Amino acid sequence: MFVRQAKYGHADVRIRSLLPAVVLFIVSSSLLSAQGVASREARLAEIEHAMLDTSFFSLISKYVADYPEPAEVGIDKRVREIYVIVNIRTLIAHNNAAEAIRIYEALPDKPDEYLINITMGLAWQGVETQRMFGYADSLLTRSRDTAWERNSTRYVDRGALRFYTRRAEVTGLNCIGKGLTTLGRHTEALAAYREAFDKSDSSDTWLNENLLRSYLANGYWDEALDFGVACIRNEVAGDSIAPLLRAEIRKRNGSEEAFDALLKATIEDAAKKTDEALERGRLNLPLKPCGLTTLDGEPVDLKSHAGKVVILDFWATWCGPCKTAMPLFQKFYESARNDPRIAVISVNVWEHGTRNARIERVRKFIAELKYSFPVLLGDDCNETFKLKGVPTMVIIDRKGTIQYSEVGEPLAGPALERLNRMIALLLKDQE
Repeated sequence: MFVRQAKYGHADVRIRSLLPAVVLFIVSSSLLSAQGVASREARLAEIEHAMLDTSFFSLISKYVADYPEPAEVGIDKRVREIYVIVNIRTLIAHNNAAEAIRIYEALPDKPDEYLINITMGLAWQGVETQRMFGYADSLLTRSRDTAWERNSTRYVDRGALRFYTRRAEVTGLNCIGKGLTTLGRHTEALAAYREAFDKSDSSDTWLNENLLRSYLANGYWDEALDFGVACIRNEVAGDSIAPLLRAEIRKRNGSEEAFDALLKATIEDAAKKTDEALERGRLNLPLKPCGLTTLDGEPVDLKSHAGKVVILDFWATWCGPCKTAMPLFQKFYESARNDPRIAVISVNVWEHGTRNARIERVRKFIAELKYSFPVLLGDDCNETFKLKGVPTMVIIDRKGTIQYSEVGEPLAGPALERLNRMIALLLKDQE
């Protein structure tokens, strides 16, 4: 039964029995040869390197077709998860939600990420709304029990675990709001969106857009304007909120001039407030000696980069989020490597095994993915850099003082803009 039935008035969702499980892959009974394993690892490395390219999903699809049997090789498991998620979302986007549901229901295991994606896909397209309500209900239930802790992997600490739990709850409430909107139940939808926003960190641009649209649908223009401007000021508006407000002002006033002036002032004010917050958020930690070395064993003193802003990316080969973020870090390195005022360095930490085994593992990882950024090994770095998890990015100013530490954010969108502003502020220190 839907746990929020009393609040949102949903009917109980009854799940029909489904067709027998669909066979997604033909499982080969033959064992991989040594040459096959090497080829398979190379294919996985190619997929990971292409993570942001248009060829990404075609490479995954061909890999799954060529290697139908799962194996403990590289990122094989994650590749198959991505294949299922993208396949489900693609089917929904191409008006085949019934097949997407059939595939999802036939899966022997249903990790939380699968549930989030099918729920969001159905809500986004506004299809199979009653089924979507059932999936959203499951998300809310999972977010309030211990399933997330049982399913978490070793690189997820308690703070990250709370983040993923909150993400499930917010996604469930957001999708409930979208479903209610699809059904024309705007008052109830607004209640769901408001609850989702109150439980979020306000950075979900899809949720923010949904809440703004709901304010407008319910006739709350003043609230919509205040909320939309706040989103723009706090840089969590995405691409839709400003056009929505502009269109509404044109409809009401016959002119956009007042809004354009307001938008310009809001953006300038947002940039100023962000810079002020970054100034207040400086850590001002001394850079103490720590065990940084090259892969050849040569000790490295970061004070040799005096006069530069130094960006350190701490990561581990076993860390899934680290590996997902690395293509973006590579792109950032390529954009900054010719700037003599900046040094961009990756630091491998928290690896298992002997030092020689660690060096070999890191060399192989970097070579397979063709990364060109400098790589150091970090021993006894926790105290100096106050590391609490990976990936973590640490920014050191031109005087050799640690000023910022950011955990778990790939360098895209707001996170990249935030880093660039940190760098710009630190570069001004000695101008």
